[in-house]
Amino acid sequence: MPSYLTVLDERKRELEQDNPGWQVWYVPHSARRGATWCARPWPLLNSESPEELQKLIDQVRDAPIDER
Repeated sequence: MPSYLTVLDERKRELEQDNPGWQVWYVPHSARRGATWCARPWPLLNSESPEELQKLIDQVRDAPIDER
């Protein structure tokens, strides 16, 4: 029987394969064998200023999904 974390890792891989362009992760809860699931779109953006970050966000948001 696979371990609890192995099962979660497999489900994570499935979600990533089904949702290209998204980073998926989970935070396991040890006490009740559940997890909090999280996702965010790629790419991760970094900038030197809020204004530059807004420009980068606009570029990614406006780009076709297959170009991200």
